[in-house]
Amino acid sequence: MVATHLIVTASDSRCGDFLVDHWHRSLRQNVQLQDIDIVVLDYGLTAEQRRRILEAGMELQECIHDGHVTNIRYRDIATLLAKRSYHQVLLVDGGDIIFQSDISHLFRDRPTRIRAVCDERKYSLQTVLPILSDFRPDQRRAISRFLHDHPQINGGFVLGPGAAFVHLWEEFHSLTRSMTQFAADQILLNYVLHRDGFEELPSRYNFVLVAARSTFVVRDGQFFDATGALIPVVHNAGHMPFFRRVSRFGYGADRNVVKVSSHVAVRVLFAAVDLWSRLSGGGR
Repeated sequence: MVATHLIVTASDSRCGDFLVDHWHRSLRQNVQLQDIDIVVLDYGLTAEQRRRILEAGMELQECIHDGHVTNIRYRDIATLLAKRSYHQVLLVDGGDIIFQSDISHLFRDRPTRIRAVCDERKYSLQTVLPILSDFRPDQRRAISRFLHDHPQINGGFVLGPGAAFVHLWEEFHSLTRSMTQFAADQILLNYVLHRDGFEELPSRYNFVLVAARSTFVVRDGQFFDATGALIPVVHNAGHMPFFRRVSRFGYGADRNVVKVSSHVAVRVLFAAVDLWSRLSGGGR
């Protein structure tokens, strides 16, 4: 019996242990999951990780790892949705996110629109990284210029009707030539959602630590905002450990050590990126 809603994530062997020990444990302990299926797209999990995922009550969908996981997951979500009908779908990163309080009400709020969070700081990385190389040459400059003045939507937590995710995969077909480039999904998601419209969620529902302007504190492994409230969804984003603001990230009292010196270095680097973006007028 298919549930009404779906939470879907993707993982390989590198993130499989975190998925079970931290991502799913925090989700199960803090989120009302009645009538919600949880599906993990499998891009190379170990046999032990698969066993643990199934024992935890999640489902597995074996997928072909022929591109960057953050890109090809849209293809495999569309394939899954061709077989099953869900009212709402939440696509969420599985290797660097924990849940600290309930988010189930979001499935009922504004259900006809895609909902997502914009980073509190905007980093126009497409101006200095080869992210746009996956896109059709005749579209690259227009996409970069279009995104230059828009806030940056983070693709780590995207919620909307199932049909919206099928449409996003269709846009991948239309705009890209391959699925191999890191962060191409970020560019495509930002372009399509800013072009077609979306509902912006408060940043606490995808609190991206490296992009945070808001004050937060860590006590006993938990993240609190300036009012002392738990932050529902915490995202320790970063392509490499250097960019991740917290070490030993996870769910538990012995976790989450805020890195000060490396964060200052990251801020300086991103400030230089933003300056380059402004001087270049939006990039290529």
